[in-house]
Amino acid sequence: MTPAPVALKPGAWRTGKTKIKMNQTLSLNDGEIREIICAYFEVLDTGGADSFFEQERGLPYPKEIISRALVAALRRWPGHSDWERWRAEFIEMERFLREADWNLVEEFSARAREGPEAMLAMDMARMQAANSITREVSLRKLGRMGEVSDLSLFRKPGQ
Repeated sequence: MTPAPVALKPGAWRTGKTKIKMNQTLSLNDGEIREIICAYFEVLDTGGADSFFEQERGLPYPKEIISRALVAALRRWPGHSDWERWRAEFIEMERFLREADWNLVEEFSARAREGPEAMLAMDMARMQAANSITREVSLRKLGRMGEVSDLSLFRKPGQ
């Protein structure tokens, strides 16, 4: 059983090495949910979303904590005016990558912008790994879309 995260200071959480699963119960009160989501949206609104992929280390909380806060908000406040944004940003959380993955994808993207010669100069194994990462991100986004599609059924028309 994963221990609940312990707040060390604003923006810092300790969850141990165990990844929090989306179906696990994570006790967050309304204030914590709002704080986590506001901090995440501040990153997005102040330029933390300049490219298709971003580094996880730029997030104000671990990706799993932000994801849980967004899911909790979607469940608790189905009529809220930000509901669609919470849903979209829950899905888009997958574009935040670990540093090694981000570096690889960023190298691939930079070479693609430079042109065909630069692409051909990239090591084939690194190129395939970068493509694999982008494919996995797309698949994880589809999985997240499925997770929140059931929540959409509980919204009233016009919300």
